[in-house]
Amino acid sequence: MLRKITRREHGQDLVIFALALPVLLAMLALVVDGGFAYAQRRRMQTAADAAALAGGRVIGLAQGSAQVAAAVNQYAFNNSAASASWQYINGGNGIRVNTQRTFNTFFAGLAGVPTMTAAATADVSLSYLCETGNLLPIIVYDWDFEYGQEYEIWDTAVDAPGSFGWVDWHNSGGGNDELTLDILDPSRSGTVRVGDDVTSRTGIGQSDQVMAALESWIDREVLIPLWDTVGLQGTNTVYNISAFAVFYMTDARKQGNDKVVTGRFVRKVFLNAPGGCTHGARTMRLTN
Repeated sequence: MLRKITRREHGQDLVIFALALPVLLAMLALVVDGGFAYAQRRRMQTAADAAALAGGRVIGLAQGSAQVAAAVNQYAFNNSAASASWQYINGGNGIRVNTQRTFNTFFAGLAGVPTMTAAATADVSLSYLCETGNLLPIIVYDWDFEYGQEYEIWDTAVDAPGSFGWVDWHNSGGGNDELTLDILDPSRSGTVRVGDDVTSRTGIGQSDQVMAALESWIDREVLIPLWDTVGLQGTNTVYNISAFAVFYMTDARKQGNDKVVTGRFVRKVFLNAPGGCTHGARTMRLTN
């Protein structure tokens, strides 16, 4: 009699195990495949973020759709995405990138789910700088610069294209010593906004220390203000700031009584854009 009862109990264990096995496999699939799917989703988000930032940078450099697509694909695929798509948003002042990757499951296949797909979306919005600091104390007329073209700008005719003026951030009339400090340490500009008036600095002579300070920026990017109107405040020339531009300096030299700065604008500036912060240097940020 005891033997028969034991056999019945063994049989019950097999039945319970058989009934519980699908539940156990489902839990295993949830833990293993679910965790792996989450990791793949994070990979796709990283790919989307990187691709959107890369595409946004190309838009900020005023390049076309072909260059945007190349940047998006490069950064998406380099971050393990199997496919990537993109579109302009915010009227061309932003980009949305979608990335995707299909992967094999470990245990979910036993439940008829052999593969899963991870996907992610990232948005990057671009906006023009309305205010900034860390500015070099030279100001350039806001005209139609060609992106990537090298220019010489002179400190002679300060109210004409192809020229620049020296800015007195402190409105103190300081001489070459103060100007040298402002060049070496752009943070001395403080925060400047589009629409602000800034005073010109006059009486800049053949100062070797000023030129040495300028030369320290050769082969580096600098941020400079642009002006659209000029007026007088007492005996001083006053510039109205219309935008900011990034300038890559390749040379700085004296030529006779003039100072000459050579370089190229690395953010396209548009002439006569309608009011507000609608042109000049841009910033970008992830918004989704």
